[in-house]
Amino acid sequence: MDSSSRSASLISALLCLLLLAGCAKLTKSLGELSQLQNDIAKEFKEKEVAVNLSNGTSLTITFINSVLNSQEAEQRAQRAQRTAQFVSKRYPAIANIEAIWVVFMRIETRYVIVNYSENMGYFGFDQNAQPLREEAPPEVKPVDETRPAATYDPKLKQTDVVIRQMQLEGDINNGLSVIPHFTVPGDASDLKRSTSFPDSVRFDFSSFSEKSMFPGAPTFTFLADGKAVFETPEQFSTSKFGEQFTEFASVGVPYQTFRRIVGGKTLKLTIGDREYAFTEKQLDALREMTNYVKE
Repeated sequence: MDSSSRSASLISALLCLLLLAGCAKLTKSLGELSQLQNDIAKEFKEKEVAVNLSNGTSLTITFINSVLNSQEAEQRAQRAQRTAQFVSKRYPAIANIEAIWVVFMRIETRYVIVNYSENMGYFGFDQNAQPLREEAPPEVKPVDETRPAATYDPKLKQTDVVIRQMQLEGDINNGLSVIPHFTVPGDASDLKRSTSFPDSVRFDFSSFSEKSMFPGAPTFTFLADGKAVFETPEQFSTSKFGEQFTEFASVGVPYQTFRRIVGGKTLKLTIGDREYAFTEKQLDALREMTNYVKE
């Protein structure tokens, strides 16, 4: 092998390592946000909590249809302070956070598909949970986290496409959820479409339960219209907090295989001896992810 070939091989290997490192970093970030969302919901006994990270430095926690919406503003202010303190202690990447925003929203679904939203108040804090001296309202829009969203990172010059909330069983306090996501080069936000296919679509699974649900290395099998399209064994990482088990696993599906997975009329997933059926809305959301890629 000549020197130019060796150099090309080294560059290719380095690029692969960088891509893997970027994927691992994104998976870790999404896992931390998912864990934080679950912890906040459990701590404050709320059913609908949204957690969003913007530009890696601004963290927004939104309480949706909280019982505090009908109470005095002082009650919401106290909750916001406690939430910021909780985040400051629990979020692993708090050192990177410049602002913590706690928002209260009232959202109604009207005529099946139209959302009505009202901002009931917002509160800003620094990474130490101290109130910001000059508060500027964050741009809070009704976000359906069950649909895909694309975020462009100008520093990395890439777009992350992700569905942040997909519950396969139970709820965020006790059940199984998955975060599907992929990364493409360039700005593919606002349906601009990337001209490059992602190598794979990753499914980050999170299980919260009173007992370990996935011991060993169970086989993940995606079935479109009852036919197995993709399967692979994967080990869950397991930890226990108090009486609750938390289990995480990440499964990568080649993009072209993903297209076949979402191409059927129905989609089921088996993990070991457990079976989960994606709803029609969830399957539509997975199909919608492909809208960000030019085919």
